Amino acid sequence: MSCSLFDRLCAAHFNKYEQHGSWNQSSELNVSLFRLFGYILCCKCREPFTIPGSCQIC
Repeated sequence: MSCSLFDRLCAAHFNKYEQHGSWNQSSELNVSLFRLFGYILCCKCREPFTIPGSCQIC
């Protein structure tokens, strides 16, 4: 299954925030949900869009 453009954009957005660490402590829940979302995209797309090691959960 190939990724849609939307999947690619979402994964790129996730990757950007992961790399830059643009999260504060008050958004810890959002971080968890966003990481999970990134993992799901990675599993679905079968491509390593997220940071190295992120896709091991798959």
